Amino acid sequence: MTSGWSRKFDNLCDWYTHLLQESPMGTIHIHILGNTITANPKNVEHMINTRFENYPKGKPFSALLGDLLGQGIFNVDGDKWRFQRKMASLELGSVSVRSYAFEIVTGEIRNRLLPLMKSFSAQEGIGGNILDLQDVFRRFAFQNICKISFGLDQGCLGLTLPMAEFTTAFDLASNLLAKRATAASPLIWKIKRLLNSVAVAMVRMFKIDLSNHEPGLRYKPGLTASLDGGLLVSVSHRNHCFM
Repeated sequence: MTSGWSRKFDNLCDWYTHLLQESPMGTIHIHILGNTITANPKNVEHMINTRFENYPKGKPFSALLGDLLGQGIFNVDGDKWRFQRKMASLELGSVSVRSYAFEIVTGEIRNRLLPLMKSFSAQEGIGGNILDLQDVFRRFAFQNICKISFGLDQGCLGLTLPMAEFTTAFDLASNLLAKRATAASPLIWKIKRLLNSVAVAMVRMFKIDLSNHEPGLRYKPGLTASLDGGLLVSVSHRNHCFM
């Protein structure tokens, strides 16, 4: 893979989208890790539902994301995935959790998302700033995930669009891990991690304390904390070398 695509596109996702649009079948093959990317609805249905067990993530993929996702549901296959899926189904399928999630999402929309959009709309009328909707909805999703899963309010949907430390660390960790896939060989980033090179970016991760929930919280998240190697298990007060 070369960097020639960067002369026409701002990021890999835009380039992939262009290639998918040019493909008659809506499917392309990327030689890195032997990945196949598809936007064909029939292919998606086949892979994520009809024959899901035939499409494991594989060890190369799990190794890339292991420092952040550990042995959580998003990074394992086979029996480990089935066990964690059963746990997730029991937790997320209950009426109490759905009601709690509904209250959280509704509250974020009413108290933060709509006021934010109204504020920027008023500013636009007097020549104010432009609102990046992609960034807003990314923050909205991250905010809800943190509140539902961990009981933490990151406050990243404030009128000034602040960036919480955990949000910044998570984004940086995700970007660094994604860059591993562009390395000429997996040995490169593995050696860098082993040597803890000064040139390698260090990401400060923060421990999430489940005991510090909002007062009166009716649903105490336990699912994520029980996933061995997941975010709550692997995140701690120390610097991690992800590259």
